[in-house]
Amino acid sequence: MGKTVKRPLKSTVSESAFQKAKQQAIKLLSRRDRTAFEIAQKLKEKEFPEAIVAEVLTYLKEIDLLNESRFIRNWSRFRVEQHHFGPIRLRKELLSKGLPPEEVDRFIDVLSEEWDPARVAELALLRRYKDLSRLQTPIDQRKAFDFLQRKGHSTDAILKAFRKNGLR
Repeated sequence: MGKTVKRPLKSTVSESAFQKAKQQAIKLLSRRDRTAFEIAQKLKEKEFPEAIVAEVLTYLKEIDLLNESRFIRNWSRFRVEQHHFGPIRLRKELLSKGLPPEEVDRFIDVLSEEWDPARVAELALLRRYKDLSRLQTPIDQRKAFDFLQRKGHSTDAILKAFRKNGLR
């Protein structure tokens, strides 16, 4: 992060406005990784001109403070490990953050190889319903199924998790 990049300013971009926008962006990134889309939105909300926003994004990418591959990896791992989200919900969230669909899909494929989707669905089920013996009626099982769908799990992964735990 200590890397300094000399950046020629475009003649239309004011140095003080660039510095203010850069500081705002760095402040946002100090809290958590973000996508270029998120940073751009926040800077536009602060009424920085498009040219300034573009320059700041370029600068942040050059010094590796803004790295969308890292963002996808960290965001996805956190959401899977902590919230037991499935690939459908992950994809939707990542796309909402302005990430390219092909990059999101590629990473979700890699993630699905690292984590067994049925196991992640099972962990979500066990976290929500500590005692699975409570899920004996069709209505309770339907509620559990719907819960896992909202978490972004595929029907196949849900059914595997159900079968493994003696549910129908």
